[in-house]
Amino acid sequence: MLPTSKRLDPRGMRGPVTQAGFLPLVADRPEGLRTKVAGLLGEKDVALSLPARGKQSALARVAARLAHRAGLDHGPVLAALLRREHLGSTAIGNGVALPHARLDEISGPVAMLVTLQHPVAFDAPDGEPVDLLLAVLWPRSDRQRFLPALSQFCRLLRHPELRERIRASESPAEVLAWMDAFEEESAAAGFHAAGSA
Repeated sequence: MLPTSKRLDPRGMRGPVTQAGFLPLVADRPEGLRTKVAGLLGEKDVALSLPARGKQSALARVAARLAHRAGLDHGPVLAALLRREHLGSTAIGNGVALPHARLDEISGPVAMLVTLQHPVAFDAPDGEPVDLLLAVLWPRSDRQRFLPALSQFCRLLRHPELRERIRASESPAEVLAWMDAFEEESAAAGFHAAGSA
């Protein structure tokens, strides 16, 4: 976990150059590979201060953008996200939610990061409204990497400083630079911890 006293400067980091759908894998520990969140997102996959009246409104707006990126119709994408949401809220606390769905119609993952203009109720475990969403569509055929990737995304957004930086960002490029910086730092910390065990 990153100490909150450590300040990361994204200006020195390499810019986001990957295309949505490309799934970079980074060796960060001996037992396997991890999915890089920043590698799934391009600037067009980040929306800041999106207006939404409530949970369903937020999911509808996210679904429309994800569907466009995946070349799918909006309706089935929204239906898949809502089906997952009915199983239990995808909010993880601290104003963050990770809406997700597995689909047959895609061959690679598609993701989107959104901050909302105003927080909305999301049935979160801590009761806090949500204003930060990382939404993911994942190919149903890629079962092996789905849960580890979701777990990685969740761990990343549990960093209080990263959440603060994302919320304060003024552009998608700034959001991606912060995410990349935190992922690199977390990977290095995980690798060193594993090496010293």
